[in-house]
Amino acid sequence: MLRVVTKRPVAKLFSRHIKIDTQKKMLEEGAVDVAVGTPNRVLRLLRDGDLKVNRLKLVAIDCWQDEKMRVVVDMDDTRSDLFAIWRDVLLPASKNPDYNFKLRLM
Repeated sequence: MLRVVTKRPVAKLFSRHIKIDTQKKMLEEGAVDVAVGTPNRVLRLLRDGDLKVNRLKLVAIDCWQDEKMRVVVDMDDTRSDLFAIWRDVLLPASKNPDYNFKLRLM
């Protein structure tokens, strides 16, 4: 269970449920402290500059088992995105003392 880290809305960044343009508009319209989503969608929004690491307090990656009992690190298409988030975005940002975010695999 997550403890409350913000009173702002949580950004739901799942690629199946909400179109990326809708998510980009939501991120543009208001600050987001918490982003929850699939690795591909989170990576895309981070790389496009719509999801800003310096404003996040928590990044949660969806690791729920699918019907075949696989998780995000088991699947080739999601594993590469997950590690790209870490390598290309979060690891460099974590070295900046002004950034104060947590990464959670859930």
